[in-house]
Formats: sequence, structure tokens, C-alpha cells
Amino acid sequence: MIPAKDDDDPPEPPMLDITALLELLCYTGDELVGTFVKHGDGETQTAVLPLADVAGYVSKLPEDADVFFGVNPTAGPERENAGRGGDDDATRLAAMVVDLDFEDGKCPSVEVAETIVSTVSGVLGTRPSAITHSGHGWHVYWPVEDGLIGDTAKARAILKRFGRLVAVVAKSHGAKVDNVFQPGRAMRLPGSNNCKRDGERLPVRCYEDTGAPLTLVELDERLVEVGIYEEDGDTAHVDPENVPDAWDFADDTCGYVRAIIDELPTDHPSTTKPGRHPWVVKQAVRLACAVRLGCITENDWSTAQEALHARLVELRRRTREKVPALEVPSTFAWAVEHVATTKTDEQSRDDLGQHVHRNDDPYADVDVDDTSEDDPITGNKTKTRSLTWLSGNDIRDDVPEWAWEHGGGGRAQRATLGLFAGRPGAGKSTAARSFAADYSNGKLEGCFAGKPQHVAYIASEESVEYMVKPSLRAHGADMSRIHFPKVEIDGQEVRLSSRDDEKALTDGLRELGVTVVFVDPIMSSIGSKVNINHNNEVRDYLEPWARIARAINGAVIGIVHLTKAPGGEVVAAINGSSAFGEVARSIIAFAKDQQSDEGLRVLSQEKNSAGPEDLALEYTLTPVPVTTDSGRTANVVRFTILGKSDRRVSDVLQTDPKERNVAKGGTKMLEVLQAVEASDHPVTADRLSPGLRISKDTLGRYLRRLADDGFIRKAGRGEYVRRGLGTTTEESA
Repeated sequence: MIPAKDDDDPPEPPMLDITALLELLCYTGDELVGTFVKHGDGETQTAVLPLADVAGYVSKLPEDADVFFGVNPTAGPERENAGRGGDDDATRLAAMVVDLDFEDGKCPSVEVAETIVSTVSGVLGTRPSAITHSGHGWHVYWPVEDGLIGDTAKARAILKRFGRLVAVVAKSHGAKVDNVFQPGRAMRLPGSNNCKRDGERLPVRCYEDTGAPLTLVELDERLVEVGIYEEDGDTAHVDPENVPDAWDFADDTCGYVRAIIDELPTDHPSTTKPGRHPWVVKQAVRLACAVRLGCITENDWSTAQEALHARLVELRRRTREKVPALEVPSTFAWAVEHVATTKTDEQSRDDLGQHVHRNDDPYADVDVDDTSEDDPITGNKTKTRSLTWLSGNDIRDDVPEWAWEHGGGGRAQRATLGLFAGRPGAGKSTAARSFAADYSNGKLEGCFAGKPQHVAYIASEESVEYMVKPSLRAHGADMSRIHFPKVEIDGQEVRLSSRDDEKALTDGLRELGVTVVFVDPIMSSIGSKVNINHNNEVRDYLEPWARIARAINGAVIGIVHLTKAPGGEVVAAINGSSAFGEVARSIIAFAKDQQSDEGLRVLSQEKNSAGPEDLALEYTLTPVPVTTDSGRTANVVRFTILGKSDRRVSDVLQTDPKERNVAKGGTKMLEVLQAVEASDHPVTADRLSPGLRISKDTLGRYLRRLADDGFIRKAGRGEYVRRGLGTTTEESA
């Protein structure tokens, strides 16, 4: 970002309009520019026009239009709403472009972006010539002065190689970049507005940098110097949407792929295919196939690259050749795209000797009985899958049974997964132990009423000895009917995994006669490398619990945490993927009522797939002493339902609209507000950043939010004051 100017700051770099930027990209008067416009109502329009007409055309567009221009000149004729020109229409490579988005999962900060730009500049031997601030990131331009396209395929190849350079550099700094490395790529037009998100209208501004244009020969030489060569398929068109950001890595590297990695320190290029780089390519493709098939962990993927680089250094030392720094990582980046766009799953297995990994089959671990056999060719375990059909007459329909009923309605359905959800301190775990105790004594209404049940309690965040058992004791549990699992690997105790331990867990529950399972919290049974915001990944670990509930013909209750629910949408506030709310058949939410002087709490039914959702009850958490097995006294709390409530959890968690944006920033936002209120002069993100230890980019967002919500006032461009201090620029105007 360009910060607010201070007296001691260096001069602000010149700002460029679209005409000046195109001239910087070596456009000439006879070259045509393709534009793409998306209006606020969703209507789109295109135009292909000369350089001299672009500014006038754009000036007539409404301010709520998102406007993009083709970085590279396009083939004619001049036209409107007849296409702006695609990859095959580009007539010249005008620039190498990098798109850096400032958001989670992309580029985390301006500082990281500058590091990426500086590193790429070091490889190319020059700074960029222009950087556009798009409103949510940077578009960085390195002009090419002799990029006339006589061969579109060659243009694609140099762009893809540059793209691998940027991707590898970004990854080394914990960032990802958008794939904008195609001849027909369009970028945001300087002087327009970025209207992409939530009605925001952010100016798109372009600033001149200090770099000089490159030639194609210079680009090629500098890419070769760091080991980024033209590879098979680089000249072909590839839709960037077909290239995965990342395949799912395995939880464990299988034995077949482990052997490949272990052999790398002693492996050598084949005598029938001489050349060290082709050998690197071959290994990269095999390992990319392993990633695609879920046969290798992320850690071993990195380990393999390190081992391959070390072996390459050793081999080339004999011929006194150096190994370019980026040869191996860029080849692996190419291999991922190559495998994704040119190979099927079966072809990927061919590259791995027809190896079959269990993660290839999402249903491989479902069967209780192991019907696998040794494949006579590969020696790998295989499973026989079958598909059968049933008619409506073959299925016996019925009404649901309820593991818990209350107030004349079913609340937790038998043979399903349910959730207890709440924020920290709400008492959801205490409630779970109360329910567990009542099940062990047959006290809960429902299909188990009067029938004491065996209960499994799976706890990972709280000590069973010091917290869970004393709490169960406080609620009168029959301890002979409460069971705790213990999982070990080579004698080392580890957390239970719903996916890996499903069969053993199901068998154990059946043997003990357990019909009710509490998992506190259910998140602990999900693999540590799983992205809890990815629906499919989370489902792989939630669905085993649903299958277990059916297998024991009982109930599984998982404990989950809630984030804040500004709109009162409790199910949507469950921390992580929407899969939690989708897989569970019932959800009971718990919350502390901040408006209650007596410290009352509220529980309510927020989802019930087969019954009513009208449940709303008040409860308390009361301190009680219990005597433990050691004879000593433990102080715990007891969960007690008092009766009906006129408020629901959604009412309790509803956030005041004026406080929503401020809540997102937490204590940091409060620090910013206090800093503004303590100043008798206008403050800027640039001036506050060092003292608050918050990046200027984040500070700018906080200041804008506080001003939007009326906590502070805007006093000028990038300047803010406390309310009541002076008059804002907008008012004086």
C-alpha cells in the first residue's frame, strides 16, 4: 500500500492512469486493448479499442463497474460486445504479471508481498516497472520490450516458466499466488473501482516503480540460471481452473512410496535416458502421482525434494556442475500441473507400478469384515466393492426412535450423530456428563427410559482422573457402566481417530454393550492435518461417528465449540466446516445468558431432522463437593435443568449490529480505538503501526471499520480523529 505521507517520507512514486501504464508496457498507437466490464447488476460488456480511446471509454462507465484490461495487445478488429480476445488472440507479450491477494491462504501481508517482489526482482535482475494496488492486493508488472508473438505456444511456455518461479518463491515465504500466467490474462484497470466484495468501492491505483523492460532472451537466460527449464506440455493451453491448488496429502506415507523416497539418496539417472534433469523430472512425476492418489504425506513430499536436491548436488559434483537453486522445486511444481492435466487416476497408478493405496477408496475402511485379498501381481491388499439395488417394497419404513425425549417431543434420534454446541464456559461438557450419568441409570425420557445403559465417554481436553470422573460422580453416574477408551501406538498413548479406529471402536462398543457415546470434543477425533474448513475432509471424520451410531443402534453425541453468531445463526456458528451441521441429525446449543442476574443459562434445540425444534430450557451450573476414590474432596459443578425458557441460544448469542465489526478485531481493535482517542491530532496507520506492533495494512482496515461504525471520525485521506475533535474533510466540503 502507499501509506499516508509524512514530512520525513521519501517522495510518493508517480501515479499512473491506464494510458500511462500501457505506454510503460510498450504499447504503440496501432495496438488494440481488450477490456472486460462487469456492472453492478451483473451485466457484462467487452470492447477492443485503440490505446488512445481506452481512457475516454472507461470514463463513461458507472462507478460500480469492475473494469479489467488485457495485459497483452489483442488482435483486431475494433469491436464492442464481440469478445475482448483470448489466449490465441494475443499479438505480443507486453509484461510478466504477478497477482498477490492479501487474504488468508494467499499472501498474508504487505511485507510478505514486498519480499516476494524483491526476490523475483533479484532473479530477473530488475525491479518491476509498475505496481497496481487493486484494493485487495497488488498487480506487479515487469514489461517485455520485444515480445511479438509469432508462436503462441512459445509465449505460453515462457509465461508458465515465469509462473513456476513466482509460485516457488511465494511458497518459500508461506504464500500462494493466483495463476495469471496466460497470454489472454486481464487485470484490474487503474482509475476504476474494485466493487467485488460486500458493496465496497475501493479505488484501483497504479504506481510507477523503478524497473526497466526485459527482453525474451533475458527472461529465458535468467530462468535457466535458477533451474526453471521448458518442460513437456509448457507450450500447450491449460485452463488454470483444472490445476489443483493442492491435493489431499495422506496421513501416512504408504510402504511403496516410502521405498521410492528411501532410494533417492543412492538412485542415479538411467543409462538408457542420459541426463540428470530428465531423471529429476521422472522422480517428480512419480511423486506427484503419489500425491494425487493420497499415498504420501506433506512432510514426505518436502523430504523427497530435499533428498533429490542433495543427490543431484552429489551427482553433478563429479562433472563440476552446479545445481540451480530452484531446479527441483520448480520441477515438482510443473509435475503437479502435468499429472493433473495429462493423466487419469489409472495412468497415475501405472506410474506407480499399479500400486493401490487404501485412501484411493473412500469406502475402504467402512466394512467391518476384512474381505481383502493379496493382489497376485502387486502383492497389495485390494477390496471387492459391489453395488446392489432395492425396491421400495424391500425397505421397511417406520417412525424414529428417540434416545432423548423432553416436553412431549423427540430431541435426539436413536442411531444418529447429535451435537452439543456452545461457547467456552457455557457448560456443554458438564451437560454431557449429566446426560451420561442419567443414561447409566436409565433416568432419561426416551427409548432407554428405565433401562440403564452402558456409556462410552471419550475425553481428550480434560483429565479423566481429575475432572471427568469427579463430574460424573457429582451427577450420580453408575461407574460400572461408564467406559473410557485408550489408544496407543507402539506403547505411546495417542488421541483416538474416528477414521483410523472406526473398526476397533465399533467392535469394542459392541462387545461392551455400549449404546451411548459422548465425544468431548468431537474435533479431537479429527486428524491434525485436516483443514477443518474443508467440507469433504471433515466429512471423512464425522461420517464414521454416524456409522458407529447405526452399528450400536444407539446415540453418539459430539461436543463442538461455537464462534460468535452475529446474526443469531447458531448452526452456522459451529467452528469449522458446514459439515458439522450437515452430518448431525440433532443439535442442542448451550449458552450463558448475560442478561440474567442469577447466572442462568439457556439450552435450545437448533436442529432436529425428524422432530420439533421448539425446545428452550433454563439450566444452572451449581458448585458441589464430591469425595474421590482417594478420599479427598473435589469441587465440581452440577448441571440442573430448571424449566422452560422464553429465550433461545440464538437470542443470547445475537450480537449488537454496531459491535459486529469491532468484535472481529478483538483486543487489537480496542487498542487502536484507545490510541485514536488519546491523540489530540489526526492519526494514520503509518504513524500508529510501530507503537501498536500491527501491520499498516491491518491497521488501515481497523481504522476504516471504527470510522464506519461511528467510533471515530475520518479527517482526511488516511487520517482519523476521535469523535468531537475538529471537522471532517467530508463535512467541510
